[in-house]
Amino acid sequence: MHQYGITIEVMKDENVGPVLFKEQCEFKREIHLNSKIHVVTHLLNMKKDGSFWIIQHEFISDQDKLHALLKVEGSWIDTIKRKLARPVPDVIFQGLEKFPKTGDFEYL
Repeated sequence: MHQYGITIEVMKDENVGPVLFKEQCEFKREIHLNSKIHVVTHLLNMKKDGSFWIIQHEFISDQDKLHALLKVEGSWIDTIKRKLARPVPDVIFQGLEKFPKTGDFEYL
């Protein structure tokens, strides 16, 4: 997220942070303790206003094999009001728009 402008500093300045509702992991292959795994992250779905999103993490080996697929559903919380942040600050929304998307990405 950092490289798309959603940094810790921005979240502090805007008084928002991510909040997770659900994580789901589907294991495809065994991952050994000495395995070298790369995590590839894409945006799978998002509300058009950026207030809700699903991010997909692919755990891929050096042999380019998919070992696990993790989907995370979340939103943004106003860290002062302790309620969901609506509307999402523009800088956060712009970062989400730049975020890499899956081939089957859809707006909700």
